[in-house]
Amino acid sequence: MRLLFFFTAIVLDVILLVIFRLQNLNIKRLIFIPLTTLHCIIAYYTYITREKMTFNIVVKTFFRLFKFLLIFVFVYTLQHVVYIKYPDSLYTGVGILMLIDLIRAFFYEIVSHGFKNRLSNGIFNDILQIEPFFLKSNINYKPLTIEEFYEKGKPTSVDVDYLFDLWNDESIQTDRSLAVYTAEDINLRPEAEEISNEARLYNKRALVNKNVKSSYGSPFKKQIESSVSISDNVDTIVKPESYLFPSPDIENNPTFDSKVAKDTTIYHCDSNEIVSDNEQEDEESLNEFQKKDQEANLWISINEEVRKAQHTQPKTGRITKKSLKFHFQDKSEIAYRILSFNRTEELNYIVFRDNIRQINNERGNLYIAIECNNNLLSKIYYTLICIESLLMYWFVSSWLDIQPLLIKLCLPIFILPAFSSIKVIIESFLFIVYTHPYDPGDRIFLDGENYIVRDISLLKTTLIRWDGARCYIVNVLIKDKSITNVRRSSAQTWTLELLIDARTSNRKIEELQDVFNRLVEEDKSYKSVNMHILEIVDSAYVKLNLLVKHKYNFQNGFLMWNNHTKFLRILSSALAIIDIKYLPMSQNIDPIYK
Repeated sequence: MRLLFFFTAIVLDVILLVIFRLQNLNIKRLIFIPLTTLHCIIAYYTYITREKMTFNIVVKTFFRLFKFLLIFVFVYTLQHVVYIKYPDSLYTGVGILMLIDLIRAFFYEIVSHGFKNRLSNGIFNDILQIEPFFLKSNINYKPLTIEEFYEKGKPTSVDVDYLFDLWNDESIQTDRSLAVYTAEDINLRPEAEEISNEARLYNKRALVNKNVKSSYGSPFKKQIESSVSISDNVDTIVKPESYLFPSPDIENNPTFDSKVAKDTTIYHCDSNEIVSDNEQEDEESLNEFQKKDQEANLWISINEEVRKAQHTQPKTGRITKKSLKFHFQDKSEIAYRILSFNRTEELNYIVFRDNIRQINNERGNLYIAIECNNNLLSKIYYTLICIESLLMYWFVSSWLDIQPLLIKLCLPIFILPAFSSIKVIIESFLFIVYTHPYDPGDRIFLDGENYIVRDISLLKTTLIRWDGARCYIVNVLIKDKSITNVRRSSAQTWTLELLIDARTSNRKIEELQDVFNRLVEEDKSYKSVNMHILEIVDSAYVKLNLLVKHKYNFQNGFLMWNNHTKFLRILSSALAIIDIKYLPMSQNIDPIYK
């Protein structure tokens, strides 16, 4: 509708211009005011279109040509209504001003585009993708833009308990129940999965029915009136887990061959009982299958040791891609990837609660970053407007040969004392616009301290130190320092060193490397784990160097420490199971000679 009105206004403007050109002076004076008003309307709609729609830098810059085209038309019509002494010079002046304005607009669009691109990368991009799952009540998924996210206002924390109950794979205890399926249905193995899904769908529908005012995404808000019959006299609802069948009992199941059931060499031995026919054969002669089997058993043992330290879950169930598919269909992969942060742990209540806490923090950081960037862009915009106005004033005054005596006398009085301040403003402006080493929300290292950038202005930067202290630093001082930006870094590496017994066999070292290789395959939080022997210490120890490359950078402290702690748990369990003796690096080693 807006575009239709815009093109209608342009067509009407062209028609009025043709009529204006062909009529006499009185008709021209009569048409001049409506024509000028129409020019202003077209200019306004051009501005709205440029701001609302997505264009590249060049297109948005050349949109300003409409403004000067209308100015040229205005000068042309004004020339035919009133007398202008030097019309050609006026056209030339407007052309020069148009060139200056295009340069200013192009510079501003580059800065604005750079700010927006930096906010659309990394975890902020994940936040823009996950936000529709929190806000929309249907499955027509579309990631939010930065403008849409900011227009919704400061985000509020999401309800972890409700989301977990809604999205997990367990049935929900409610006061309304489902009494459709009989006991015989449980034994229908082919239909069991479908029955389980329908029961789970009803459970979620009942939960949404109780929270119909909630804004969280679910397709069941529009499907509250279900065709499934409901009985208020039943106290429990169908539990989908009742349709899960155990693995077949080999010994008691008559469908299995008795010879196969009695073959304990196949089903009742582990990798430690599988030995070579030749007991004198060296361990290195194990075939590839046996080696992989041993690696798998070693990995299982390490995982069991690590899981012993996990806390008891306050809520049962877990969120999976399958459970999310009930709500988001083909977008469940995106939802699960973002909600899990690519962590390999089961998305149970505790992990989900921790992840949602980080998502809430990043949603707040994104809003603050957009707000700070908008304020900074506003200051840059008005600064450029002031520079452009000064250039226009200089050009107009030179063209008209106007040099007021009062301005001549006052300029030196104000400029000389303010020269140092102007120098600081210009240096800070160039540092923020051209160098721009950080954005709001970035984690940086400055003079050895760990900071989070909270706010950026033209003259100063507000930083939050790791201990919560708020620091204000003038941009002129920061520009000469070395700054490490963690958010803009790619995958980062953590270095670990430990002393192991020099008598450790090569086989154990290889087994440890196999554990790390398996970790990288199983856990997408790590890209690689490289192990190197640096040196021999006092002929009794070997210094082992581990380079653990994380998938993400260390912007998010929670994810960094979570992945690092998880790796140390696996390392500790692996060293204990493989029986590699080691010493902490902080322990002093007595010399073996004096």
